[in-house]
Amino acid sequence: MLPRSDNERICRVGSGTPMGEVFRRYWLPVCVSTQIAKPDSDPLRVSLLGELLVAFRDTNGKVGVLQECGIRCLYHGWKFAVDGTLLDTPNTRDENFKKRVKATAYPVREEGGLVWAYLGAADKVPVFTRYAFMDAADDHRVILRINTKANYLQLLEGGFDSSHVGILHSNVARPGWMESAVQRSTDETNPAALAVDDNAPTLDPENTAFGFYYAAFRQADDGSGKINVRIVPFIMPSTRIIPAPSLDFTVFETPADDETTNTFIVIHGKAPIDREKMIALMGLSDPRYGPTALARTSSACARTGRASPASNRRTPSSRCRWVRYSIGARSTWCQPIGRWCASASACSRRRGRSRRASIRSASASTSPMLARPT
Repeated sequence: MLPRSDNERICRVGSGTPMGEVFRRYWLPVCVSTQIAKPDSDPLRVSLLGELLVAFRDTNGKVGVLQECGIRCLYHGWKFAVDGTLLDTPNTRDENFKKRVKATAYPVREEGGLVWAYLGAADKVPVFTRYAFMDAADDHRVILRINTKANYLQLLEGGFDSSHVGILHSNVARPGWMESAVQRSTDETNPAALAVDDNAPTLDPENTAFGFYYAAFRQADDGSGKINVRIVPFIMPSTRIIPAPSLDFTVFETPADDETTNTFIVIHGKAPIDREKMIALMGLSDPRYGPTALARTSSACARTGRASPASNRRTPSSRCRWVRYSIGARSTWCQPIGRWCASASACSRRRGRSRRASIRSASASTSPMLARPT
């Protein structure tokens, strides 16, 4: 167990924190490209490392990431370019004024169906890391974004531990386990399809230039002496690649802030991939998770400040745990864990405190939300 001081050091990601500075040395995924799919489409409010940002695509199709005041200011009508340059000032005719004012903008790349940004020092911009999924055809790649009210390290540690696979995912990893008649799963798209039945693998880690990887050795119990080796790499600062027989799952645990994580899961292979099957495979189609606003349809919420149309249905909630995923008072959502709750304000009143207080005191929850705007 880590001492409290070390735990604080590794979990906090805001500006000026040790781990925040580490994350700011890397290119990080900000959103899925389909969330700002078309030129001049609705901008998307995003949070990254505790900073409130706006991602958008301009008239020419270029992607920009600015601090939250960017694009076109509603108050005075100022318009900013993707690099923060002030383009239009309807309330002043002084052309020199445009040269003196500039919005804070960040370096941006669009690769592999994701928008990436670098938030660190301008003189330390690293070489952009390329992943195998970036070369996959569009129909051979599926991207899921899951917003979770938990620190990034909770998700990273839990997902990275190979020994949980045969226990937590036993129905798909070890079919027949309840009858003590385990058979190997034949689903080659399933990363939990273990080749042998061994829930206590021996883990052998090795440091690398990109982070580290480990090999999980599993011993067959049929007397054959067969050993299965499963290798999982960890790529700094918070990326892992999970192998399946026919697919690779590249997972980015990207901190929105100290208490919220945006998980981007990129699945790719040599054949077309069924998106709905992947959602079901990971259990994210379970109705107890509430309405899901998938990445390809969620960007409209950011501009209007309204929840997605799916929120017109009743949202399941328990203990009124809150997460803010969009702009404005109507953008809050109950965490979908248990009983049904008609609206955000009703939950907040039952707790006897304001909506804002509910958001501030939201406790960590592992209930995933599929790609609601942050």
